[in-house]
Amino acid sequence: RYIGELSYPVYIVHIFVILFVSKIANDTNLSLFAIIGSILFSIILNKYIQEKVEKMRIKNLKEKN
Repeated sequence: RYIGELSYPVYIVHIFVILFVSKIANDTNLSLFAIIGSILFSIILNKYIQEKVEKMRIKNLKEKN
């Protein structure tokens, strides 16, 4: 389930990570750094943003009922 929850954040951040990594990495390491960076940034995005938004959404739904 956790890996599935990372699919959308990976989709959102991968292009930004690729652009950033392409500025600092050479061509041979670009793919590896882009993959690792996308996964790490997606985990951070999921933990610190998506989880808090989900908690607020659930709280608002409970208040309306």
